[in-house]
Amino acid sequence: MEKLKAKKYLIELKGPYALETSKANYLDPRIIVAWCKKNNVPLNKVYSKSQLLKFDWAMKTSKNYTFAKKP
Repeated sequence: MEKLKAKKYLIELKGPYALETSKANYLDPRIIVAWCKKNNVPLNKVYSKSQLLKFDWAMKTSKNYTFAKKP
């Protein structure tokens, strides 16, 4: 019962936002990988297994990565 209550709470908390879709489609994975490495957050806590496979090219990003627009 507690699990169902927690699931309902999370659904209400997210509201109409599709967070997984946004993370996968709009955020550069190199930024997330660098942040995780800098803050010692395991990547599997942020990305699903399929996303880790999809973004394997970004996993080589260093923790000092900075996103800069080209002029």
